[in-house]
Amino acid sequence: MNDKLKYIVTSIFLSSLFAVLYTGCKQDSIEINALPFQENEGDNWGLISTNGKIEIPSGSFTRQPSAVVNGMFSLPDEKGYYQLYELKHPTHPTSARRFAQVGHFFEDVTLAQEFPDSPILVIDRKGQSINNIGISLHYDIILAHNFAEGRALFCTRKGKYGYMDTRGNILIPPIYDQAYDFHEGLALTGNTNDKGETSYQLIDLSGNVRIQIQDTPALLDSQPACGLIKYNNCQSGQCCYLSTTGKEGLFLPDSIREAFRFRHNAAIIHTDHGAGLIDREGKLLIAPTYEEGFIVGNDRVCLRTGNEW
Repeated sequence: MNDKLKYIVTSIFLSSLFAVLYTGCKQDSIEINALPFQENEGDNWGLISTNGKIEIPSGSFTRQPSAVVNGMFSLPDEKGYYQLYELKHPTHPTSARRFAQVGHFFEDVTLAQEFPDSPILVIDRKGQSINNIGISLHYDIILAHNFAEGRALFCTRKGKYGYMDTRGNILIPPIYDQAYDFHEGLALTGNTNDKGETSYQLIDLSGNVRIQIQDTPALLDSQPACGLIKYNNCQSGQCCYLSTTGKEGLFLPDSIREAFRFRHNAAIIHTDHGAGLIDREGKLLIAPTYEEGFIVGNDRVCLRTGNEW
């Protein structure tokens, strides 16, 4: 192993799982089966399903397990190293192998490290290595995200981003100064010129440019959702959405001070009068009379007035 190479796998924590649950319009390959819980503060841990069913009673685990994604979770030992488990066999690890860091199984494989400074591995649900990225690649990779739509975003020591597939093969070389995870078959990428100006584009899973985004000063969202990607015009402050299909975008009136990413073809908006909900055409579905709100399902919105939801 080359001692000068130090690798980091980004762990996907619980907050990231809620981002998976509450963003975008389609996550067909990802199922969040259960989350860790305690009945009382200081108790040992259990697992509760997202519909409220107790899968593993509180008190079963002395250390906090990960969330259960596509039937798999990890559990740390007394030294902080993780073993893999299946929800249907929660007391027996899938193998004796332990990892310093391990991702969630958003696909049939995930990324892991056996030791803090060891190479990134692509492993299967049994903990077996599919690929050793540090040995098989010609790039000095220092960072890798977990998989999204069969692609893992990685960064080289030179600060360039690219994407690999679930076998650890480089599909899109590291040519970007900025890049984000794939969603709905597209990823936002950007390159910066010698004047410090960054131009952005949406690429497909093969790296082909689908949409070149104009250089209008704007704050771009990092992820397309429901065929739209949100941005704020830095000059006018207007909230807008760019269509990922090349159709005309959505431009919201100045009365809308802030708008959020679409989910299930609706988006929360804020005005001077409060929070409400719009559809993909910008029409009001719920008047902005609430203090805050968020979408919790394809037919549910959670809204607050005072201390009441």
